[in-house]
Amino acid sequence: MLTVLNKGNEMINQELINRCNEFIDKEVGVSSWVEVTQDMTNEFGRSTDDVDPNHMDPEWASRNSPFGQTISYGFWTLSMLSTMCYDISFQQNIMDSFGKNYPINYGLEKVRFISPVPVGAKIRCRMIHQSVEFKGAGRYLFKSKNTIEIEGQEKPALTAEWLYMLVFSGVDGHNVEV
Repeated sequence: MLTVLNKGNEMINQELINRCNEFIDKEVGVSSWVEVTQDMTNEFGRSTDDVDPNHMDPEWASRNSPFGQTISYGFWTLSMLSTMCYDISFQQNIMDSFGKNYPINYGLEKVRFISPVPVGAKIRCRMIHQSVEFKGAGRYLFKSKNTIEIEGQEKPALTAEWLYMLVFSGVDGHNVEV
């Protein structure tokens, strides 16, 4: 069960905000490159019941696709934000510095799919911290701008602002409402 910080720990609130405010509008990291494989693409297509040959059939795509080959699903590329942002470690460093807490996905804003990602390409995420806001009861809303780049291409695969709520647990036994 998630709980809130007690009043005695309120000073953590401003300390966390002050530390994060030092990074506003600054790049906080770049993930490692991840190679997009046909197996990854096929697994995503099967798990979402979207078996589009533009993504899953290399022979069909080479003959019929305007891209000349299979491309990853846009939503698969977007879903890679989780692992890529974890690789960047900004969120993890904040979590480790401020006690018992857990990040909860709060949503996305301004998602734009800019360029298709060819199977076989490598992608990575570039993260810029945008804001943190104390929401009360041990909750902090973070926002970051994320750009997923394609190795060797000028235009990125996508951009997205990601919101997550960092929820602290304390000792007073109150439930946290997200």
